[in-house]
Amino acid sequence: MSTPVAGDRSDRCAPTYPHLFTGRCSPHAAATEEHTRGWLDAFALTGGDGAERLKASRFGRVIAHVYPAAPQVLLELAADLFAWLVAFDDVHVEATGVSSAGVAPRIAAFVRVLATGTAPAEDPFARALADLAGRTRELMAPAQAERVHAGLHEAFLAMLWDTTTHRRAVGLAEYRAMRPHTFFGQFATTLVEPCAGLDLPAAVHADPRVRRLLRGLATLWAWTNDLDSYRYEQQALGTEPQTLPGILARENGLTEQEAFALARRMCDEEAAEVHRLITELSDSPTPGLPDFARAVGDAVGGTQDLRRISDRWRTA
Repeated sequence: MSTPVAGDRSDRCAPTYPHLFTGRCSPHAAATEEHTRGWLDAFALTGGDGAERLKASRFGRVIAHVYPAAPQVLLELAADLFAWLVAFDDVHVEATGVSSAGVAPRIAAFVRVLATGTAPAEDPFARALADLAGRTRELMAPAQAERVHAGLHEAFLAMLWDTTTHRRAVGLAEYRAMRPHTFFGQFATTLVEPCAGLDLPAAVHADPRVRRLLRGLATLWAWTNDLDSYRYEQQALGTEPQTLPGILARENGLTEQEAFALARRMCDEEAAEVHRLITELSDSPTPGLPDFARAVGDAVGGTQDLRRISDRWRTA
């Protein structure tokens, strides 16, 4: 039986916040999906273990719902960035037997790629990353490109941290701090501005309300995935996955049903705060800030559609 459709109120895996955010989709969804599949093949990132799950992720269609206003060339870049992150994460971070000692040299190579723009020919992931880094600098304002590259550095750190969790129980505080980075929700926030066609002043990025808003987007991205992926990961691992419901159950002595209810309530509360901030910032006199707030709302709306669009979390 397939995973239920996201947003179904009878589905215990789905948060109940979708009514706060209207989902939209880019008219470039199909073209972006075709592009990203071709890009993955061109850099030989779709072979080996996990290839079918990677192809079933439908990055182009997913990203078209997260950044619906993006011009096609930026939408393709965004989809390729996420495809690269997930492709490496699936095979080299989350796979059985992976260790931090094995991943660390790869991460160091990626840091060099971002610093120099060059990559060793024998490493397809490094070559693909060099392509992404060059396109980012070409298509975005300098400050935007630097934020995207800084977001990649944060994602690399999160991947390295993730390899340390395979054989230990992670506490809730630690998990809440790192999960938005391991599912790349924090990275997703760096693409909202350029994909919305905006170039905001530094003062907007420093605004505490904007920082809280982006943290909320990253958190919802991560926690929604935890609910979406729980059953798949439980089947794949044969044990309790280290995601939000499982950690809540362990730390609070809850049943699975009680843990899901609490996780959904946490998502709803976070979404309500994000919605409040979007409403407040949409009335701001600061040029560009209302459009940016609404673009964050679009991204949240796209987040709630992930499981409906992607076959990544299908269960048998």
